[in-house]
Amino acid sequence: MYSEINNQLMRAATMQNCQPSIIMKCLAGNTLNNKTIMKKLFIFTITGGLLLSGFTACNRDFDTRIDTTVVPDTIAHQASSQNKVLYVVVDGGVGKVVTAQSVRDNVYPNINNLTKTAIFSGASLTDDSNVEATTYADMFTGVRKAKHGVVAASGANKLNQYKPFIDNLSAVNTGFKTSAFVQSDFIFNNLVVNAAVKQLLTSDQAVQSATVDNLSSTSSSVVIAQYTGLKKAGDVGGYGPSSATYLAALQSFDTFLGALLNAIKSRSSIRTENWVIIIASNKGGKYVLGENEDDGSDFSDTERNGFVIISNPNFNLDYFAVPDMREYSVNGTSPEELGPADRQGSLDSASARIYNLGTTGNYTIQFKAYITNRSTSATIPAILSKSSAASGANPTNGWSFLLHAGTNTNWSFRVENNIANTGPSYELGVWNTFTAVIYDSAGKRYTRTYLNGIAGGRTDISNKSLSTNSSLIIGGGPSYGANSFRGRIFDIRIYNTALPENYIVANYCRTFVNTGEPYAGNLIGYWPGVGENSREASEKIFIDYSTSKRDVKFGAAAVWGGLNVSASANICPVYPDVELNKIPFSVDIPRFIYTWMGIFNVQAYQLDGKLITPTYRSTGSAN
Repeated sequence: MYSEINNQLMRAATMQNCQPSIIMKCLAGNTLNNKTIMKKLFIFTITGGLLLSGFTACNRDFDTRIDTTVVPDTIAHQASSQNKVLYVVVDGGVGKVVTAQSVRDNVYPNINNLTKTAIFSGASLTDDSNVEATTYADMFTGVRKAKHGVVAASGANKLNQYKPFIDNLSAVNTGFKTSAFVQSDFIFNNLVVNAAVKQLLTSDQAVQSATVDNLSSTSSSVVIAQYTGLKKAGDVGGYGPSSATYLAALQSFDTFLGALLNAIKSRSSIRTENWVIIIASNKGGKYVLGENEDDGSDFSDTERNGFVIISNPNFNLDYFAVPDMREYSVNGTSPEELGPADRQGSLDSASARIYNLGTTGNYTIQFKAYITNRSTSATIPAILSKSSAASGANPTNGWSFLLHAGTNTNWSFRVENNIANTGPSYELGVWNTFTAVIYDSAGKRYTRTYLNGIAGGRTDISNKSLSTNSSLIIGGGPSYGANSFRGRIFDIRIYNTALPENYIVANYCRTFVNTGEPYAGNLIGYWPGVGENSREASEKIFIDYSTSKRDVKFGAAAVWGGLNVSASANICPVYPDVELNKIPFSVDIPRFIYTWMGIFNVQAYQLDGKLITPTYRSTGSAN
């Protein structure tokens, strides 16, 4: 039964030079490259890298299988009038614990069986406030607190504008009926108000009984149940994997879930119905991570570590592991060697006008560079600039980052007429983050430099113009000894604000700016310059991911090559939006329900939740 999967495991391990004793840990460290195999293998692994063997059980699916061989992976499955939803909200369900325990089919048979054919994530970040009402609102409206306005269990909100999904379902089709059996006053009074059937109950057993009765006797399109046992157990005995109280509650939840699934299987109309089971935690719970578990990222915030299971017998397993940011690296291609004039990137003067920084105003320019050769003796080459012809070692107009001569380890940010702000020393052969902040203060204007968060001097640049008709140039510019340095550059940012020093110190090492981060809205130029953010095709460009959309073009002679930037003293890789957006979050669930129920025109709901699309498996073995 598992021979094919074991063979794939061994092949993948061999390709990655993984030792048999640490196969799963090794492969998990290469999740992006082994995603397909990891999906298939997850149900045979325990987090931490142990391969399970000796499985003999093969649980049956909760529902009859639909033949997907004729129309695989089409909207036909998501537009049937017989589509149904069971949505189970789990309070305090920690993603890392649930995913690790879900492989134990002899202890958690129902969770285990559902995750075999599911979109399954143990890395679903919940709202950073950890306020229960906020997390519930996310799960029912599909928008975040900036829109729905729920920041506490009481007080003003915008739920009349950003309505729960059950309200929108019934508005589209009065035939949609929702039944809800919950224990939260906030959910009952705010998020399921218009359910056809609703009950506010006081225990998981009461919710189970009411839900089973409802599933057995009514034709609701969506049935909602809330389980609170995990939160209660976590509050008393701790939330972590070492808490016997918490694991016992998880086993009780599996029994609770089994009763609901049996009720669905027992329906007289089950043969013509297409049920999707959605199970998601509103948030995780606080506990101390074990040794070497904390990677310092949001994924190690146990209170935000939720889980999502979206299961249907016709789905392939699509598993999203919790990434370890200590092992994550920035991968892709970028120009191999900057410095030579014909390998520079440039933005024409007309497009680059917004980077004329004038005589007043606050700005920050920041980039990461790996310098292999500073320059020849007594030269001061520019490495990033928007400046006019050099006057000795200085730009006549505009601004420029320059490396100092020969063995000198300093650098400077310079503006017109020999005004230089010298930065702290840097090393060759390592990644360094160069920052220049331009700011107004007390009627004057200053610039200050930083190298890897360490501040350099402050220079008065009052009445000096940082504007010029020249182009923006990456990898060079007018200077004394131009084109004599060698190196690589990525993660280039220009902000229309002066970043605070404490922010620079805390964040200089981060490799990406994700949507919603502080000061992301202040970017007027942002060129990540690697991976999906750079492109070598008919045009060699750095894509501008700011709202300015000014891509930088490189010369035809620029050689694109592989770039892998791992965590180091000066680099802390950030999980970029392009990867983060692949992980299903609880805020995505309402949009999935709309689609499953055949509602595709959801623009009016202004959803923050992304579209989750399952992949379908063909009929075959039901195991």
